[in-house]
Amino acid sequence: MDKGIVNFYGYRVEHISYLRMKKYNSEEELLDLFPEFMVNLIFNELDPQKCNMVIGVRIGYQNEKTPFKSEVIIRGFYDIDEKVSNKEDLIKLFLVNGSAILFPYLRSTLTDITSKSDHNPIILPTFNFNTIINDINPDDIIADSSEYEELD
Repeated sequence: MDKGIVNFYGYRVEHISYLRMKKYNSEEELLDLFPEFMVNLIFNELDPQKCNMVIGVRIGYQNEKTPFKSEVIIRGFYDIDEKVSNKEDLIKLFLVNGSAILFPYLRSTLTDITSKSDHNPIILPTFNFNTIINDINPDDIIADSSEYEELD
């Protein structure tokens, strides 16, 4: 079997929160939830072929009339075998492949924690990350290399 250019070594949950909102009245209010996403790439300062991707989702924070507030942040651990000297190409490789690999873990974690209460679980739709990535400014997603971590 051929090996892909991006190697995924695993992920770790960095943060999970769920807060049930006691003021929510399901008989009076329509459920209107819009997920907010974040993504950061953190390159190893000594070896930029190694990267962490941190992705997260927040839901229920837009207004007080939601049944809950929840947030999930996970970190993925990657490297690439081939030498890529162009920083923009390296960023795109990790963004496209890393997010496609990591998003199902984020999605299932959010579904799992929201299924434990008295409302329907939240199931995020799938995404075509190629279309989203074209709109991202690389300067907005590159985090300081001091935040880079190795998988334990």
